[in-house]
Amino acid sequence: MNDAVSCAESDVRKLIGKLLEKGYEMAADYLIRASKNRFSYVRRWLETGIVTPRVSSMIERMMRELGRRLKRMAFGWSEEGAAKMARIIIKRFASAGQWEKYWRDRLRIHDNVWLVLRSIKVQNTQTLGRY
Repeated sequence: MNDAVSCAESDVRKLIGKLLEKGYEMAADYLIRASKNRFSYVRRWLETGIVTPRVSSMIERMMRELGRRLKRMAFGWSEEGAAKMARIIIKRFASAGQWEKYWRDRLRIHDNVWLVLRSIKVQNTQTLGRY
C-alpha cells in the first residue's frame, strides 16, 4: 500500500513538471501547494492503523461562510440571536436534505407546489435604464 502512495506522489510530481515545462506556472504552483501534505494523513493511517479526525475543505468552507455571514448580518445582535443564526447556517451546510425536509413539513409542501427561481440575464447593458 505504501508503494501505491509513493506512486501517486510521483505522478503528481510528474504532472507538476509537465505543467512547468509548458509554462503553466500558476497551475503548477496550485498543485504544489495543494499536494504539499496531501498524503501525510494516509501515511500516518497506514503506519499506525489509527484513523484520526481530519478537517475537510467542507468544514473549512462552512466555518468561513459562517464567520462571513455573522460578521455581515449579526453585527449588534445578542449572543443568543447570533448563536441561533449560527445553528441555522451550520444545519444548512451540514445536512441540506434535512433542512429542506424540515421546511417542506413546516410549510406543508407535499409535492403540490414547485418553487422555481430563475436568473435574469441582461443582454445589452447599454440600453439598460433608457426605456
